[in-house]
Amino acid sequence: MAVNQPPELWEPQDASAWLEVDPLARADARQDREQLLRLTQQALDDFRRLPPQWRRQSWREREIFGALWAERTIVPQVLAGDARIGVGRRVVAGRRVLAGIISTETLLPPDPEEARAAYSISSVLTVPSRVPGLASEQVTVPVVLEHSPSPVRLGQVVPPNWILASSGQASLEVAPLQSGDEIAGEDRWGARSPGTLAAVVSRETDNKPLLLSVAHVLGEKSRKVVARRGGSRYVGRVVDSDYALDAAIAEPSAPWHFDYRVRAGDTVPRSPIPPLSDMPVRMWGAVSKYQEGRIDKPYQAPVGAGAISMLVPFSAIITSAPGDSGALMVAGTGPISGLGPVGAANMRLDGSMLGMVLAGPNPKLQTAQPETWAVPLTEVIERFRLQVWVSA
Repeated sequence: MAVNQPPELWEPQDASAWLEVDPLARADARQDREQLLRLTQQALDDFRRLPPQWRRQSWREREIFGALWAERTIVPQVLAGDARIGVGRRVVAGRRVLAGIISTETLLPPDPEEARAAYSISSVLTVPSRVPGLASEQVTVPVVLEHSPSPVRLGQVVPPNWILASSGQASLEVAPLQSGDEIAGEDRWGARSPGTLAAVVSRETDNKPLLLSVAHVLGEKSRKVVARRGGSRYVGRVVDSDYALDAAIAEPSAPWHFDYRVRAGDTVPRSPIPPLSDMPVRMWGAVSKYQEGRIDKPYQAPVGAGAISMLVPFSAIITSAPGDSGALMVAGTGPISGLGPVGAANMRLDGSMLGMVLAGPNPKLQTAQPETWAVPLTEVIERFRLQVWVSA
């Protein structure tokens, strides 16, 4: 387990303080304060695994997204039906800077300024900050309007070709299941929704293995789970499912045999961390196999969402395809703009878990950049009270 970094003076010192000052925590619609405090503590632990300079960027991204969410009425009604808001790095006036981003499927005039004028959208947003040392011009955040098709679920289309633990000697004859393998939920009519196994996890209270993936793949409680590794076979049954979060867990059927490593790197992953703009990532989808990319928007949500959680989905520019839903996205090893490499020996953050793939580019549309959405893993861990198996 990664050791948390000591907090700086400007940072929230505990979960209660985080709730008071974090703009996304204040926007969280949950009424259960105890549940919100537990999730906040998880988020704070993730946050403190980052080095100090990275924590400053992570907090700033939360501030910008929170401000854009609070001011989402700046998005005109004609765009609001399909618009999403987010935060990420964009080139503005020749510099790559953090910006508020409004994405829409609506075709826009090719010239950015003409598009902005056509929809009367402000070019800047003033976002005060707790982060020390921020230059005055950084408090004024540019707002970028861009055309981007909405993502589609990646577990609904049947693909064309469908460290070890075991339940006993007989299970060793069974091919071990591993993060990245193809699995599917099967309904009572025998129809299957194929996707990808995110990870093998356990409850907080015991070490019994559970299968984790997205709900639109595994399905509702009591649904059978099928795997295709080593031949088509039943491997478990869903015991809990949350369609709002889009996550589900299943108990394995004996005999079971698991490999706790993730295929995206073939190593046991590290503890979760929050996503950052431009962070390199990797994943292994059941269809797309090994892919590398970068975080594009560490926080984003539809304008019409109504309410958000303190941990919202993020997106990465990375190739994905129908059948990849549920794939575990982890931090890669390349550099982050202005912050140095993720895989530096003194940081040990490469392989840190980020989230599960939810949706990706519509295969019927040609897109310049394959944007893939994911749900933060920390939200899933808290919802189901899980522990994840990680390297030291």
